[in-house]
Amino acid sequence: MPAIVRQGDFNLGGGITVWPVTKKTIVNGRPLAKPGTVVTPHVCCGAPDCEIHCVAVVLGPGSPSVIIEGSNAIPVGAIDSCGHSRVTGSPDVIIPGAGGLGMLASIAGAAFSAYSSGFFSAASSGPVAKAGSYNPALKS
Repeated sequence: MPAIVRQGDFNLGGGITVWPVTKKTIVNGRPLAKPGTVVTPHVCCGAPDCEIHCVAVVLGPGSPSVIIEGSNAIPVGAIDSCGHSRVTGSPDVIIPGAGGLGMLASIAGAAFSAYSSGFFSAASSGPVAKAGSYNPALKS
């Protein structure tokens, strides 16, 4: 099952959920995204023919069986109006998804998280070990 999406979570293009969000339901210290939550401008916003990435909102589909504050809860794998899927969510709260996109989005989310945390260097084609991290290839 996919993770639940909260305020501040990313879509595949880097768009972050901002507002409106749940008022009383908090997961991992953050309110939850819901259908209609605005997504920050991302990817090519501002370039010709990329307006769709400047004004996106979370569409869903939401979880069919988890209703929070009158809205279907948004799982990782839900789609935004720009076409990007939601790829990050709570590390420990999962909900039934609304389709088969959950697993694919979870994999994409893990890759996006690894890239955005600096695990992959833009100048290399593979992982870059951070100081203090364990790298079995460097065993002596």
